[in-house]
Amino acid sequence: MSAAGYAAHRSSFAADDWWRMEAAAFRGEDRVRDALAMTAPRHLALMLRGERRGAPGWQRALSVPKVALIIGGLALTFVWGLPVFAWILLGEGGGLAVGSFGIIATISTLLGIPALVEELRSRGADRGGPGVWIVRGVPAVLGAIGAIAWLASGAEVDDSLVGSGIPVTGAWVVPMVADALLSVALVVLARRGSRSAPALRSDRSVARLADAVDALPPARRDEIARDLRAAIDILEQAGAIDATAARRARAAELGALAATMAPERATA
Repeated sequence: MSAAGYAAHRSSFAADDWWRMEAAAFRGEDRVRDALAMTAPRHLALMLRGERRGAPGWQRALSVPKVALIIGGLALTFVWGLPVFAWILLGEGGGLAVGSFGIIATISTLLGIPALVEELRSRGADRGGPGVWIVRGVPAVLGAIGAIAWLASGAEVDDSLVGSGIPVTGAWVVPMVADALLSVALVVLARRGSRSAPALRSDRSVARLADAVDALPPARRDEIARDLRAAIDILEQAGAIDATAARRARAAELGALAATMAPERATA
């Protein structure tokens, strides 16, 4: 649906409608629509992203291993960390499968390294806050505490891996501690970067939207501008907006219509 088509079905016009109408004008322009969603109110962002055209099947297929890596990097600390910590509470006299948990901790650490690199490279405005890393870090830190306690206690080693070629020694505590330290580093970096992130993120999102609009071919920009002007004419003629609002809307830069007409919602 075009912007004019969206406007033709409106007898009244609310703040959210400016975002929906502008998104309709950029139909098929996924980069612009994604950038527009980043500047929109949170309750509209998901809708604006969901209405973009679907990615090709081969791109969706390639995203599966990437998602699996992300989930693994976030979830594996629970797989090794909580059981190792539980050994402190419940494992008196019992052996700890330190080799098995050490292997899992090694994989978890390797999967977490790309996230650490990304945090180091990201500017504050690109960071989403420490919440997800805290969730990852709590079981890792608890697990490291449990592993160090096991190492200090001289408790019995679970020999379930004996004969498998995998050495079962206290050295497996090292990747557990490394995974915990990596998790703490992620939290520290995210907290440091997120202090000034909201305002910076908003500025960066606006700049990204402007760049996406500028990257469109001139003919396509003219087509979208004509569609929006037609939509504004329809709204004014139908009485959905008054003449003052219509003048402000026509003066808005391409890509900034919704933020101009509903500025109080742009940072919600």
